[in-house]
Amino acid sequence: MPKVSSKRVFTNVSRQFFLRSIRETFQCWPAFQVAIQNGMGGNDAKQKIEWFCENIVELFAMNPTLDLNDLTDYVSEVLDEEFNTIIGDGSLDMVCANIYTFEKHIVQNDYEFVIGKLELIKQNYDETLPSSTVVTESGEDVTQSRIVCPSSTVTDFNDEMSDSTNINQQNDNDDQNPMEISNDVDGEPSETNAENNDSEWTVVRRKK
Repeated sequence: MPKVSSKRVFTNVSRQFFLRSIRETFQCWPAFQVAIQNGMGGNDAKQKIEWFCENIVELFAMNPTLDLNDLTDYVSEVLDEEFNTIIGDGSLDMVCANIYTFEKHIVQNDYEFVIGKLELIKQNYDETLPSSTVVTESGEDVTQSRIVCPSSTVTDFNDEMSDSTNINQQNDNDDQNPMEISNDVDGEPSETNAENNDSEWTVVRRKK
């Protein structure tokens, strides 16, 4: 786990925007959704997912020097300990890179970038997702049908931004407390990555 340093304060708008971007990223993560459909999270999986998303926001808030490796390690640890799941198809790195990039743009009040990226993620998910296969604890392959990614987020984000009286004014505190990113991402995560993963997902499994 990353060492906690000075606390970073999100405004209410930026916090809620970041939280929802994480939530929607998870909802459009095929391997994670297949795991949830197969009971990897228990009866309270929905509550665990919300807790998971909120904790990621807090991780950024409490760690101004958080880097991508820290985030990836944390997400992997929670998947293992709370959802009894190991994801080894490479999508974990892609999802964490997207979340890390979202935070960077939200700090700069660049909400339009995040909205556009979420739209691309959703489009790629809906257009290219094949049937998904899970390897259960017993070793049995369980094939799942397509999982529909929710379509409300981009519209909701646009509506919320329109209803905000002045986002830049509300985020003045962000300019006074800039986020220091120790390990910057080389370029933005490519939206084409999802298109390249057209094979069946066979790498989601319960830990032993």
